[in-house]
Amino acid sequence: MRDEQQARPILGIETQNDDVRLGVLNKRMSRDAVEAAFRAIGQYRGRVGLDINIVFGLPPLEGVEAVAEAVATACFGLELAARHGVPVDFNFHPYYPSRIGREHFPAHPRADLAAALEAAALIKETILRSRHPSRVFIGWQDEDHDQETSARHAELARYRELFHRFNVARKLV
Repeated sequence: MRDEQQARPILGIETQNDDVRLGVLNKRMSRDAVEAAFRAIGQYRGRVGLDINIVFGLPPLEGVEAVAEAVATACFGLELAARHGVPVDFNFHPYYPSRIGREHFPAHPRADLAAALEAAALIKETILRSRHPSRVFIGWQDEDHDQETSARHAELARYRELFHRFNVARKLV
C-alpha cells in the first residue's frame, strides 16, 4: 500500500447492546471479541483503521431507545478507538425488514428515518466532542434484501437528498 492509503476492514457489530447483538441478532461477537479486534488493529499504528456498522432501529428498539442505542454504539467505538489508537469511521444503516428479519421479527417496523437522521446528527456531534477524526456515513444500500420495496422507494424519494447532503457536506439543512 502507498503511504497515504489505509486498510479499513468493516466490523459489523450493529449495536453495542450485548442483549441485542448476542441474543437477538446472534452475532457471536462479545464485547471482549470486539475489543480484541481493536487491539489487534491498533498494533498497526494507524496504517489500518476500522469501519463500524451501526444498524438503527434493530429489533426490539424503536424511537428514542433506537436513537440512544445508536449514539451509545458510536461512543463504544470511539472509546475503543481512543484506547487502542485505531482510526474509526461509522457506517450508519436504518433497519429495514429483510427476509430473515421478517421471519424472526414480523411485527418490528422499518426504521423511522426522521429519527434515524436525528441519531446520525447526534453521532456526528458526539464525534466532534470526542475530537477523534472519525466520520459517520448514512448508508441506504439494501442489496435487494428489503422486503418492502414500495415503502423503500417512497422513503428514498423523500430522504435521498437529505442522506446525500449529510454524507457529502455533513449537514442536514
